[in-house]
Amino acid sequence: MAILRKGFNLDFAAMAKQLGVLNDPIVSFSRSTGATRINPLTGVVESVAANIPRICGRQELWKAGCKNLCPYSNDFTNAAWNLKSLSTVVATSDGTLVTFQPGDSYLGMFAALQVGSPYTISAKVKSVNGSAYNIVIEQNGSSSGLPVTADWTTISYTHTAGAAQYWVFRPGSGTSVLIKDVQVEQSAVATTYEPNPVVLQPGLCVEGAATNLAFKMSANYWGGAPGWNVGFTTAPDGSGEAVRGSYVGSYIYNVLTNAPTKFVFSFWAKAPVNGTTVNMEAGYTMRTLTLTTEWRRYFLVENNATPRGYVFISGPSAEIHLWGPQVEANAEVPTAYIPTAGAAVTRAAEIASVDVSKIWNPNEGTIVCEADFGPVGPDRKMAYCPMDYQFSPMERVPDTGNQVVVAGWWLDFGVLTRAKIAQAVKPTEIRAAGNGGSIVNRVASYGPLTVTSIILGAGSNGNCPLNGTIQRVAYLTYALDDYTLKSASIVS
Repeated sequence: MAILRKGFNLDFAAMAKQLGVLNDPIVSFSRSTGATRINPLTGVVESVAANIPRICGRQELWKAGCKNLCPYSNDFTNAAWNLKSLSTVVATSDGTLVTFQPGDSYLGMFAALQVGSPYTISAKVKSVNGSAYNIVIEQNGSSSGLPVTADWTTISYTHTAGAAQYWVFRPGSGTSVLIKDVQVEQSAVATTYEPNPVVLQPGLCVEGAATNLAFKMSANYWGGAPGWNVGFTTAPDGSGEAVRGSYVGSYIYNVLTNAPTKFVFSFWAKAPVNGTTVNMEAGYTMRTLTLTTEWRRYFLVENNATPRGYVFISGPSAEIHLWGPQVEANAEVPTAYIPTAGAAVTRAAEIASVDVSKIWNPNEGTIVCEADFGPVGPDRKMAYCPMDYQFSPMERVPDTGNQVVVAGWWLDFGVLTRAKIAQAVKPTEIRAAGNGGSIVNRVASYGPLTVTSIILGAGSNGNCPLNGTIQRVAYLTYALDDYTLKSASIVS
């Protein structure tokens, strides 16, 4: 077979940040309906037409009831953090590098805590140069110096919240640390880290078919106490369809037809006053949300053997803004918003594929794939790698013609939310590495490596959709050596 194009390198993350569109004709994309995306250049929700690929910006999903009260706990360049006199804050594949200046220099965050209650602040840290030194956690003027070593260590500090409700990381000795997984929780001890929000990175979004069972949020389709719908305001998509309502210790609700036993309920919400609280209820499950003045998308999963066919929002006497309610059956996390009116609406599955007829080498090759899966649960651990390779267990299963089965290869992230896989294949072996880990090798006789297309993000029949974004996919017409293969699997 003539190799007319020596592989490809699709950097969807760069396309999102620089162009906002897919600009490589090697990718074929189809979806019979319209859809929504986060515009990577403007950051707003917008509609895209049928058959238009969604190169998406980053999305933040706020999990209702998450114990972690620290927003942007792995995103220290976000404006929510006070970076006082910090000369360097750089995200790396091994945490965020924070370099302190001498004097009054710190990484700080305001948190709306309950005065008089104990809170624990924790984070994973390690030194940059291997030397042992200290970092100080300070809350309301009380502080503790904690050791930092060459290995990742979880440091924590417990203090009773005061009126200031502000805490910081300061240098004790040394100037640079790697830091990640910051958590603030209402507890006297540090517990297992839980990210909130869950952040999906920019890239190509490929989702399976999904149905929104919740109706548009207006008085025509939602019931409740009089007075909750007092007008409309600007929604995250720029339309004037967001509901502006005042609760008087009351509620609104939406009755679901053919209510599922398991579903995820989501919507966007904000309030004119920071710290306004509302309750979010999905069937038998209820959580309290603390709203900010910025639009955020919140979600809650309900799973009960006895279906309870409604979703419910209640709150105090305060104004809140709501938009984009969505209920999806048998899901762990919400997909892109599907607009509805007075009936359920289904979005068609998205299919993205690559024509490899002019680039595929049947003798050897390498595929590198990096993807972000967001939150995972017992039903959402599996998704397809943008190639026909199976990462766990490590085995390639050819069909009767010794061809790679496009829908028969998948990537199981387990509990990982982001991963990068590099696999080198020859007719006699497969070698692979994930997230910079050890090489896994399987030796067997497979015959010629024949494939007609590459399916991105989902199986050819649309099952096991990505539920996230693809950052990069690369194909080389030769097999990398072990050292390069392992290096290629390190998350960007």
